[in-house]
Amino acid sequence: MKSTKRFLGLALIVMMFFGVAVVYAQNSEAELYNKNGVTALLRGDIDRAIADFTRAIQIDPNFDTPYGNRAAAYFRKGDYDRAIADFAQAIRLNPNGKEAYNNRASLYVIIGDYDRAIADYTQAIRIDPNFVAAYSNRANANSKKGNNDKAIADANQAIRLDPNSKEAYNNRAAAYNGKGDYDRAIADANQAIRLDPNFVAAYSNRAAAYNGKGDYDRAIADTNLAIRLDPDFANSYRHRGFAYMQKGNLSQAREDINRALQRNPDDQKTKDIDAELRRRGYSDTANAQQYDSERDFKAVRISDRVGEIAITEYLGNKQVVSIPPKIQNLPVTVIGGDTFPQADLTGVTIPAGVTTIRESAFRDNKLTSITIPNIRKTARFT
Repeated sequence: MKSTKRFLGLALIVMMFFGVAVVYAQNSEAELYNKNGVTALLRGDIDRAIADFTRAIQIDPNFDTPYGNRAAAYFRKGDYDRAIADFAQAIRLNPNGKEAYNNRASLYVIIGDYDRAIADYTQAIRIDPNFVAAYSNRANANSKKGNNDKAIADANQAIRLDPNSKEAYNNRAAAYNGKGDYDRAIADANQAIRLDPNFVAAYSNRAAAYNGKGDYDRAIADTNLAIRLDPDFANSYRHRGFAYMQKGNLSQAREDINRALQRNPDDQKTKDIDAELRRRGYSDTANAQQYDSERDFKAVRISDRVGEIAITEYLGNKQVVSIPPKIQNLPVTVIGGDTFPQADLTGVTIPAGVTTIRESAFRDNKLTSITIPNIRKTARFT
């Protein structure tokens, strides 16, 4: 068996986003294929990488490193079962390989098997009691399982070992959120962001803390930034959706929760918000997608009509617009004058609840159709 310890001094380690270490080796035909596989993986040619790692394994079935590297490639393909199997084989060949335990645990976290994840992180720590990543990662797994005190203890240890571990601060922030200690969560998220101003998860965790404190505007600001940094991070949409829901902007909340569910359909917290939106009448994706975002419109409450909204300005740039039936959870009943001046509109959908359209609301546009839902007629202009 070839141990990774033999070449770690000369290794180039490439950390995948969940912590998989991709290792170059030295010498021999198997090691050459392993190196070629890493090169292919770095340039994004996942199938080529898997083929090269597989060839390395065929040449030397007792070489543990290409199993771990092939696991990283399978992870990139979303084939978690094969990735876990390869990590297991790497562990059989090298029982003291702390990285393999740590990385298999990270995959277990992704699939929601927190008990196995914690067991693997614990084994990695037994092998190396100063393994910062394993403490920080175990904090994350404990936090997700609801073991917030254990998560905080693990994060504390990671920070003692490495005061610059942004992940440890972020994972401790998540645990403090779980305990409802939002001020400490914000402090830890702030420190994580100081260490890395582009740390998406830290902005998202800070947003969760602001939501917990009822500071929804700051939560929205943080999630806006997180989404700009990474448009695929599901939690940011969940936290922003919750903030919009609490502010009464239910159509925008519906859009964000749909986005969160598209990215992580199994998240229970997102499902809970989805259920609450359905209870309030914002029930399905089709309806949510029928209308443009509330953010595309300036609106004011009508002084002489309690509980009604007038839109006064269109802020978007679409040529075909669907006006939302509600803004700030109040019905839109008036379209103000000069709301869409010279907006180059070709079509507009007006909510059935609109009772007044002010003069020049659609001045200097190119409208060819106006649609009013629930009235089975479309007015066309020629």
